[in-house]
Amino acid sequence: MSVNAVKPTVKIPVKKSEFKTYIMKKLMGMLVVFVLFVTLGYSQQKKERASKINDFTPEQIATLKSKKMALQLDLNENQQQEAFKLFKSFAENRKNNFKSLKKEKWPLLTSDEKFKLKSEQLDHQIAQKKALQKILSKEQFEKWEKSTKMCKHYKKHNRRSNKK
Repeated sequence: MSVNAVKPTVKIPVKKSEFKTYIMKKLMGMLVVFVLFVTLGYSQQKKERASKINDFTPEQIATLKSKKMALQLDLNENQQQEAFKLFKSFAENRKNNFKSLKKEKWPLLTSDEKFKLKSEQLDHQIAQKKALQKILSKEQFEKWEKSTKMCKHYKKHNRRSNKK
């Protein structure tokens, strides 16, 4: 075999202007493939996170929330049982009310329907806060409010940084 018998399969341009366009096309192709893989990986993570939350029964959700609150606020047995009952009822309502409402259906709702759902959600949060205020002592309730504000603040800033 001679050296002349092997021919390159990719034609590399000789002129400087052709070489620049050749390199740019290759870079753009690699960039498109990279963006595609990153997007697919992110959407898969998002689906996994959503499925983890939706897999729990209302009893499991209530158990986890009441135990977490017991650790955080040093609840006694009676307070923990009351918190469990409260979280269980709210989890059951959430499962029943929002079972049919998926993210795909949200854009199809009218503005009045969206307003009604948001209003119900806020009413639910107010009721939950009042019920917890009855269960917890004053110091525990203040500590709980402070921790929920910090959690919301963190989530808000985390969402902003993910959008960029």
